[in-house]
Amino acid sequence: MSLDITFGSDNIKLFDKIKDLGAHQSFKLTAGTKTFSVLNDNLIVNFSEFNISNFTQNDIAVFDDNNSEIVIGTKDNLLNLAHFDNEITQHSVELESLSSSTVVIKLFNNTEILIYVGLENGSISNFRYNFSTKVKPVLIETVSFFNEPITQIAILDNEIIASSGNKIKFLDEPELDIESPVLQIALTKSNSGNYSAITLTENNTIGILEKGMGFSKIFSGSNVQYESISLADLKKDGENYIVFNDGDLIKAVNFDGSIADNFPYKNNRENKFTGYPLTADLNNDGFDDIISLTDNGNVYAVSGNDGKLIPGFPISVGGNIPRLNTIVERENDVLLSVTSSNNDVFLWTINSTGNVKWGSKYGDNYNSSSLSSAENENFISTFFPKNKTYNWPNPVYGNETYFRTYVSEDSRVEVKIFDIAGDLVDEIKFNAAGGRDAEYGWNVSNIQSGAYFAHLKVKSNTGKSESKIIKIAVVK
Repeated sequence: MSLDITFGSDNIKLFDKIKDLGAHQSFKLTAGTKTFSVLNDNLIVNFSEFNISNFTQNDIAVFDDNNSEIVIGTKDNLLNLAHFDNEITQHSVELESLSSSTVVIKLFNNTEILIYVGLENGSISNFRYNFSTKVKPVLIETVSFFNEPITQIAILDNEIIASSGNKIKFLDEPELDIESPVLQIALTKSNSGNYSAITLTENNTIGILEKGMGFSKIFSGSNVQYESISLADLKKDGENYIVFNDGDLIKAVNFDGSIADNFPYKNNRENKFTGYPLTADLNNDGFDDIISLTDNGNVYAVSGNDGKLIPGFPISVGGNIPRLNTIVERENDVLLSVTSSNNDVFLWTINSTGNVKWGSKYGDNYNSSSLSSAENENFISTFFPKNKTYNWPNPVYGNETYFRTYVSEDSRVEVKIFDIAGDLVDEIKFNAAGGRDAEYGWNVSNIQSGAYFAHLKVKSNTGKSESKIIKIAVVK
């Protein structure tokens, strides 16, 4: 039965609440409203309808073709598969080494899926399962990636990237050492069409490995340890954005680490955002929105287009700290699930076309940890639109302000800052990638209060040149 919630809007309804499900390790939801969860390594179907013991020690992957569901997990050195249709078919396949990462699946053709398993010996085993014949999964190949256990796999199209400790590696490229252990990887494409792996590390740094282009750090965090990153097409400007929680803020940055327009979103109720954000179009405006949880049990949804709270939110799980969440598209709406710290599961229907982009911790029910290319209908072809060049904050009350600009071609940016008498106070130079906003900070801790003028000049690699004067007020 569908129940109206006591706050929110007519577009959001509490569909169901299941009390005390248990401290499950994983939770997946299908478009047919079937649930699969993992409790003490056991697979639980529809909360208690059917159980399979010793099924997985990692997150499960789920394939749903509307006629049946296939659930896959790994336990020790076994790949376990359960196929649910008119009957239940189960398979277990021995692995050459202990499993070490969450399994990832990919649709191969109309009757087969591919299964990727990360192993403790640093290899990835690839299996094929025919869901028409239902025969046992067949090993295709095992490929060595590292000398240490695989910690995560991400797949987009035919590209595979994996992590192990502080190493990351595309399938056909050398491994790369970065300065800190990798907590998470996510795979997408840049606005130039290159496959790009986004990394979150233990030292609170977000970086990008663009295939064939090398690795760069783009964002270093505050004192709050980032738990997770997600991806979203917030602006339809040709590039996906990296989304994450940072204390009482929801942040979204581009591939240069510049904050998205109208972000960050700040929670003025002094509660902290927690867990992993989800992304989907909830208000039917064609742009991805961000769903995130707070440590007092509220669910927020923020418009990716204008950075404002979507009407009807926040909704609540009753003051308990939420632990898990997932969102799936259905025929006429989307279904959102949140698990509270006392193990109650809340299911809401949201009247939306959905278009889910990042629907669970690992992106989707396949655990692909990837998002396809962003749409580019709002790409700005003007070389230097002056309305997108400014500094923020302005006036400057703290110790830093940021110069922000946009160029449609790769360019060199030069900023000369003068006081009101015309004397040069400071000079900044940085590179701006074509097709995305670029920012660079100016530290004003040693700058006196007063009015300043910044002459910002851009020059592209092809010789185009433009400039703008920005008036800045420093207040101390």
